[in-house]
Amino acid sequence: AMARVEAAGSRCDPRSGVRGRTVFERAWRGLRAYELQTEPQELPEGRLVNHVVTLNLGSDLVSEARIDGQDWETHRTPHHGVGAIPADLPYATREHQAGDYLVVEIAPGFVESALGQSARRAELHPFFAARDPFAAHVMLALAEEARSGDGGSSVSAEGTSGRSVPGL
Repeated sequence: AMARVEAAGSRCDPRSGVRGRTVFERAWRGLRAYELQTEPQELPEGRLVNHVVTLNLGSDLVSEARIDGQDWETHRTPHHGVGAIPADLPYATREHQAGDYLVVEIAPGFVESALGQSARRAELHPFFAARDPFAAHVMLALAEEARSGDGGSSVSAEGTSGRSVPGL
């Protein structure tokens, strides 16, 4: 979950640097969904191996992020606020309070296969604290499939997420 490469170039253990508790986790081909309850913390600059989309499951929270060496920006994320950080983009974060997130990791190859030829033109940009009911709905549906642990749900989860990648 959330494999990172720190600025120094060493690949981190998937959960290193992120202090918290994984409530549930489920992986499909090119896709992973999990709930992560975090503690206040600071993550040093690093890069994600996969694209990450988050949904704030808790109350409103304040965090800071620095993208690609720019200045720190403060973000106020509402309940069900959505954020995303593309793979291989340098970033650092500071969280001043505990958080409860639904995290969906999407392998870059999964995005390419879902978007087909348009993947070459698609540019993923980071964002934080967005109010996006569609993305929230898709993520909550994936979480429900992940929690159910139904062995037959992989086709449904992959189909739902594949059709929804352009919206996320």
